[in-house]
Parts: sequence; structure tokens; C-alpha cells
Amino acid sequence: MRLVALGLLGFAVGACGPAGYSSGALARAGDVDARSVRSVGCLDVALALRQPAHAGDAALLVVRVGNRCVRPVAFDLRQASIVAHDAEGDSTPLKLVDPRDEIGLLHVDAAAQGVEKVRLSRGDAEGELRRVCVDVSRTVPDAQAPAPPVCFQGSFALGWEVSP
Repeated sequence: MRLVALGLLGFAVGACGPAGYSSGALARAGDVDARSVRSVGCLDVALALRQPAHAGDAALLVVRVGNRCVRPVAFDLRQASIVAHDAEGDSTPLKLVDPRDEIGLLHVDAAAQGVEKVRLSRGDAEGELRRVCVDVSRTVPDAQAPAPPVCFQGSFALGWEVSP
């Protein structure tokens, strides 16, 4: 199953390695900041912001997901809320770039983990991004408690840091 041209071959493929996913493993992943990990229901979700993959894109969002539970869990990245702020303080929503309509509701197998890289667009908005906040609270339909958004501060020239 192919999710997005830039992404993983499938979250639902199964456990990674002999032991599968265990709680806290995303915080130790080298390509994400441990402060970006959010627990949403049975899933741990970690985020990173990267240089845009294509001209005209706002950014590339790296999403790592791990299932701590012993049952498959629904995950829908389309439900994430992503807002960018420029140097003047103006905000604009960022949209997932999905030209082939491949991003949708997935089921992350028990003890499985996966990674997805998704292009972000901000439409016609201009100005250099200074802050990007991603709220993944609604990505797991049966999650009971909201998770705080992950906010990144910086620029592509200077780098992005997870900010409080």
C-alpha cells in the first residue's frame, strides 16, 4: 500500500523489527525532537519540519507514528490542524498536498510504527514562515483527551526548534 509519493509504504504493514513499537521509541528517533512527541489515544505521534521538497511548497512535514496498544488504531492525518505565522504575526492555515488523494484514514497495527513525509502548502499567502503549529488531537478518532499542539519556531535558513 503506497500512501504518498514521499511517504512510507504503509502504516498498517506491521511491527518494525522483532519486538515492534514500544512506548517512548519515537522520542529516541534521530530525525525528530523528543519534545514534539504527543500521545493521542493509543498512538504516539512525533513531528518534524523540513525544507520544502518542491518549489512553491511551504514546508515538508515529517510524521512518525507508533502504536502502544495491542489492537489496531485508526489514524487520519487529514484531521490535523496546521497553522503558520509569518514575521508580521499574520497566520494562515497550511494544507496537506495530496494530488493523488492518498492521505486518508489508516489503521496502525498493534505495536507497529511508521513514518510519513507530507508536503505542505499555504496557498497564495506570502511572507517567510516564523512559527508553525500542528495540532494532532483529532487524528485519532477514539482519543479521549486532547494533546497540546506542537509548535516549531525559526526559519529554514536558521533551522526549526520545537517551542513551548
